[in-house]
Amino acid sequence: MRCDDLHDGEVYARILLSENNFPGQNELDRMGSEECAAASEEFLDHDSNYPPLDIHFLFPKDSGWQGHVRWITCIYMSPAGVIRKPVLQNGTPYTVEQKRYAVTVQSYNREFPKFQALRGQWTERSEKAGAMQQIVWWEVLELTSAPWSPEMQPLINDWVAKKRAELVDWTEAAAAGDAKQLEEALANQAQDNGLAEEKKVRDALRFTRN
Repeated sequence: MRCDDLHDGEVYARILLSENNFPGQNELDRMGSEECAAASEEFLDHDSNYPPLDIHFLFPKDSGWQGHVRWITCIYMSPAGVIRKPVLQNGTPYTVEQKRYAVTVQSYNREFPKFQALRGQWTERSEKAGAMQQIVWWEVLELTSAPWSPEMQPLINDWVAKKRAELVDWTEAAAAGDAKQLEEALANQAQDNGLAEEKKVRDALRFTRN
């Protein structure tokens, strides 16, 4: 099938794995999510907006692993059901404010899933919370470093207010003296993450890229 025909999905990366032993489905799920998200950022033009895309991945089961089929296949699928032309042809150059938004959130979007995946001691998670605190501090700085357009500024103000609350939560998580204090701070962070406010910003910017 040619990519300019209607198609259900588009393979954009195949990632070879180095593990000799089958790591288990949970670990492959984690690896697939992280590796395919990173591969997507490399595949798509860094300065373009794209229609919504769902990222899926396939990986071998244990039987395939023993047969040396050891790679993850990354696939784009469209929430609309079909992809009408090659994904790279669907991009449009960022506007100035779309670009500013994309640069602001890229570190958070990359590092927060890694934080969520941590399963170590609470001290390790607290240390990582310190890194998240620095990222959110930088986000607030970028969002407030210069005015936005009149139609965007009120939405940005609402988002910044939530980000400042989240910054306090990450600071408390990084300074936690025990596991209970850490979990309390992270529970507050979950309430203050500003996702609803950020969605309003994305919608107003017509920012549809994953």
